[in-house]
Amino acid sequence: MAHPPRWRNWSGSVRATPQRIARPRDAGEVADLVRGLAGRTLRVAASGHSFSPIAASDDVMATLADMPTLVEPAPDGRTVTASAGTTIRQLNARLADHGLALRNAGDIDHQTIAGALATGTHGTGLAFGPMHADLVGVELVDARGEISWIDGTGTDEGAGGPALEAARLALGTLGVVTRVRLAVVPAYRLATHVSRVLLDDVLTDLDHHLRDHRHAEFYWLPHTRWTQLKLADATDEPALPTSAMQRINDVVLENAAIWAAGQVARTFPGASAAVSRLLARGIADVQSRLPSHAAFASTRWVRFQEMEYSLPADALVPVLEALDALITAERLPVALPVEVRAVAADRTAWLSPAWGPEGSHRMYVAIHAFRGMPYTRYFRRAEAIFRSHGGRPHWGKVHTLAADDLQGLYPRFADFAAERERSDPDGVFLSPYLARILSPTPSRCG
Repeated sequence: MAHPPRWRNWSGSVRATPQRIARPRDAGEVADLVRGLAGRTLRVAASGHSFSPIAASDDVMATLADMPTLVEPAPDGRTVTASAGTTIRQLNARLADHGLALRNAGDIDHQTIAGALATGTHGTGLAFGPMHADLVGVELVDARGEISWIDGTGTDEGAGGPALEAARLALGTLGVVTRVRLAVVPAYRLATHVSRVLLDDVLTDLDHHLRDHRHAEFYWLPHTRWTQLKLADATDEPALPTSAMQRINDVVLENAAIWAAGQVARTFPGASAAVSRLLARGIADVQSRLPSHAAFASTRWVRFQEMEYSLPADALVPVLEALDALITAERLPVALPVEVRAVAADRTAWLSPAWGPEGSHRMYVAIHAFRGMPYTRYFRRAEAIFRSHGGRPHWGKVHTLAADDLQGLYPRFADFAAERERSDPDGVFLSPYLARILSPTPSRCG
């Protein structure tokens, strides 16, 4: 008797043993798959880069990896239609061939575009919401196995389907996304400056950095007062060619250094503070001019666990102070940096962690632990800090919240829950994990 297939996510923290993993080759086969579930549930796994169990299921899973890669820019160059399983790297390359680019992106480009949109993936910059804010249309196979196109127009194909505000960020619970349409812009280059700056100086100047630069972010090294500050702006200056030696230094040596640091920290957790200080001393002053997609993407060979919360802007300093005090007081074995980014308030998706008043912004704070190192105590203590300051968890990262907690954090949570129930009353696209985070207990429903 054949053993059931096994699946695990990128970090290795989430594992599943589904009854089977389907590999549809087009939207029609996805529809056939849904219609033939016969009471089973379905989850679609993309690149597996989510740290939460959002894609995992012990029932039926599917991958869209066998579907053709589609990237079709519109004739006017304002939008692009892409197949759901297209990776961000593939999308960027095809867009560049047409002289186009995404407005903004995160630093991982091997995610599929549908997976990135479904979980609230974001970059940084006061002019930009999460990536799903640029989603203008989506094709999905619903719980009845019917293919529909949702674009917010309320006409023809979109009539009767989920609201676009629900479909933009739906955690895969409204149907199987097969195509997406995104707003794009003419290709551009980014001049990026990376430098080693004291934490106090970064925080003092942060508002200035955010206002005066297209993109600004920093990484704070715990057990130290040092950060790696990264600022980037669009430029008309020619790209700076990257030599083979510089590429080796930027990718191979940097990843090798982090890998070695992880080996030491895993073997000797008590040395984590020394490892963090060593990584802080290794921050180099680097300037580059690259096509935007090359400037956004980082090569990550070292695997880790991650928790990330969206916070009100004025909570950033007290949260970092509290994290510093926590790590010091409890001597936590933390060696990887705390990442800080800014995202414009976003009201395009009901489940957006960046939801907020127009003209405001949210700060995203992410904490990390080398794979194989204990992280539960660190993450739980940090999560309590985030929650005490009005934080909302990133849907694709580690968190412990359930629907009863989450409904108080999202003004439109009830609207999304109602849309999901209407679209999928039998829970075809639910898993036990998703039911826990999306279905409040009846006694606490408003």
